[in-house]
Amino acid sequence: MTSWLGRFSRPAMTALLASVLFAGAALAARSPSQSVWIDAPLDGSVIEADRSVVAVVGHASGDTGIDRARLRVDGQRLAVAPLESEPGQLVTVEFEWEPDPGIHVLELWARNADGDWEGPAIATVTVEGDPEPPPTTATPTTSGAPTISSAPSTSGACLFEPPILVSPVDGKISPLTANTLTWAYTGCRLALEFQVEVSTTPNFTEVVASANVQAASDWLTPNLLCDSYWWRVRAQTFDDLGPWSTPWSFTISFRGC
Repeated sequence: MTSWLGRFSRPAMTALLASVLFAGAALAARSPSQSVWIDAPLDGSVIEADRSVVAVVGHASGDTGIDRARLRVDGQRLAVAPLESEPGQLVTVEFEWEPDPGIHVLELWARNADGDWEGPAIATVTVEGDPEPPPTTATPTTSGAPTISSAPSTSGACLFEPPILVSPVDGKISPLTANTLTWAYTGCRLALEFQVEVSTTPNFTEVVASANVQAASDWLTPNLLCDSYWWRVRAQTFDDLGPWSTPWSFTISFRGC
């Protein structure tokens, strides 16, 4: 058995513990879409507020072996674990995650020995608990003695949230002229549709493809030329628009470009 132990720190958020366990070629019968998955917490899980640390456990297997695993939470990369495995071996990876109350989208990725990322395996998890109290401010009175009052709270407002981009992973090189863009949305305000834009510039001054997607979280682009592209998504309800997601990029490159 080979093991790897390290720690990854992030202010007020995440500590990392990754361990690798090898089994025989137990996944020979699984399809390629099942090459990486999350065992815990399961999709749709509700985590009690008193659990300050949550173990995120996943598995991966690849025909050429697995050399790296990556955990993203709400679109942000939190931890990367270097791994070593033989072709077809089962890899178990465990991360320690310190969540805040709310709804979170977990993504687990695994990179094979050829350098290609597999995934993501996705689990949407609800963490119960009360948010941090609003900051207090001192308000002077006519007598000169300050009184303490709470800052106005906007926690009751149900606002749009920027969608979380899922795939293709940021910076991916694709041999396909048409790619399926996928995302996740966890905002409390209902989104009736999503606006998607694809551009040849990171500031979206040259939009080459766009769409309004209803009741779905994926979209197949039209055929594109060999080039680098940036894409983004935002939620919409009638005339109300939410904020754009953080743009991701992908590059179309194939023989003959």
